[in-house]
Amino acid sequence: MKAQKKRRRATLVLFAILALAALVRLGHLTCHRAAPLGRPEEQFLYSDIRAFSVWAKGIAAGDLLCRETYHPYMEWMEEIAPLETFEAWWGGKEIYHQAPLYPYLLALSYTLAGSPLPLLLFQVGLALLAIHLLYRLGRRFLDERAGLAAAAAAALFAPAVVLDALVLRSSLIASLTIITTWLLLELRRRPGPGRGAAAGVLLGLGILLKPTGLLLALLGPILLLTLLRPPGPVRRWLPALAAGLLLCLAPLAARNLAVGAPVTALGTRGPETIYQANNRHADPGFFQVPPAGEYRAAMEKAQGSLFAALGTAIGTWPEEGRLAWWLWHLGRKLQCTFLDYEHPNNTNFYYYRRQTPGLSRLPTFGWYAGLAAVGLVLLVRRTSRRKELLLPLAAFLTLLAGLLIAFVHGRYRMPPALLLALPLGATCSTLLHWLGRRRWLPAALAGLAVVLLSWYSFAGAPTRVSFQDGGPPTFYRRQASHLIQALAAERFAEYEYAARELLRRGEKEAAEAHLDGHLARLRAIGRDHAADRDRVLGSILAAQQSRNLDRAADLYTEMGLREKAARLRRKR
Repeated sequence: MKAQKKRRRATLVLFAILALAALVRLGHLTCHRAAPLGRPEEQFLYSDIRAFSVWAKGIAAGDLLCRETYHPYMEWMEEIAPLETFEAWWGGKEIYHQAPLYPYLLALSYTLAGSPLPLLLFQVGLALLAIHLLYRLGRRFLDERAGLAAAAAAALFAPAVVLDALVLRSSLIASLTIITTWLLLELRRRPGPGRGAAAGVLLGLGILLKPTGLLLALLGPILLLTLLRPPGPVRRWLPALAAGLLLCLAPLAARNLAVGAPVTALGTRGPETIYQANNRHADPGFFQVPPAGEYRAAMEKAQGSLFAALGTAIGTWPEEGRLAWWLWHLGRKLQCTFLDYEHPNNTNFYYYRRQTPGLSRLPTFGWYAGLAAVGLVLLVRRTSRRKELLLPLAAFLTLLAGLLIAFVHGRYRMPPALLLALPLGATCSTLLHWLGRRRWLPAALAGLAVVLLSWYSFAGAPTRVSFQDGGPPTFYRRQASHLIQALAAERFAEYEYAARELLRRGEKEAAEAHLDGHLARLRAIGRDHAADRDRVLGSILAAQQSRNLDRAADLYTEMGLREKAARLRRKR
């Protein structure tokens, strides 16, 4: 009877968590779509958001096989080579630009409603399912409290709330990974052809959503066949899993054959992304284009090969200790994955969360970092299902590997961050368990570790290095990294597009206030870094302020505010 009351109470708490998660996400989606920058897929001319939208509209218009394969030609590409040259480097115009599942889902959304809204609602719905499954995973590996804490953490994770409302793949990747992990565990517990086929389909969808899903599609079944070994013969589930996977990937192969692309080609981005993210000019957190001449030479060497692109990228580091330099670069990227900062790329978390009242009060990664890191140890020590724990750990590591070989921008960090809700729940449950039994010492030590690790997540910043004109590398002080991050969070693009939309609506005063607020925050960044500013920090700040003041002055001029524009230009 007591156990039934506890279960009912836990069910009510879970229901409240899911209701809160839905309320927060739907509330933000409503505020976001009504905001001046509520349709970035239409407003941002050079972004993946825009690229997905244009691609999907072509599919919805009738080009189901993408015979006129869409390849965006971004602003940064113009200095390097014509689009035709890029297409040759990628292996041919016929290859999909990126893994095709997301644009096809978006095309269905446009067909149904003429907008991305159905897809965004689907993302929210799938996120709620993932939150529910995190609860079940926490309960499976530890106890009820661990599951509820994991669900609550995922429900209130601010970057996830923002990304669930955007036309980007991160939300679906996060949810699909959690759902697939849960289903693989269910397959291990109760093997059968139905669950095997379903797991195969989910693994195939993960590959079609992003090619790095191939890592989990390989590692998951290998773990089941070796260390986990479901009861019963392999023939009860493995052929069905393989069939589900092949069935999911068959349309891709058929389409490629029909248009003359390589049968297994998923997209063009792999080799180029690997080069972009691993050459000596690459920043550990931000997208940074190498010099045009080096870029052209690297792409000619790579010729569409992943390994050749990686070798070419590593070859750009200083000859003495070349591999060590690159490994150090990976270490800085690993550091970025643990920091609270959400590196902007396509989307700027810090701008979007201002659109929804209360969203800035929801926790970001730094609030969870210490709990999750300590929980990885506690979960391994306390769970009675250590072998099964290998599956969510494998899912996390495959996502982390994708970050390290590519980029650690905030939108890419969200899927592995959401999986960390599981060890976070273990920490919360364990601390409550120790406190309830008055085990003060282990609770205090674990609590101290949590505080220190979370403090580092907020305070840390990767070392920046610059290579110019063949000279020795220049290392920037840590304060420069903090300044670069602060300036990127206050970048001008979002304010420019939002102000133009407000002007289009006839809301001139609101557009002016939007720009005024941005410039005030930019000045505040300068004041915050005044005490520790040196020549390098001063040049970084001056260059950013000069660009932003120029662009803001141009907008003020368009608004007819010529005196204000003139004052800004005098401040440069």
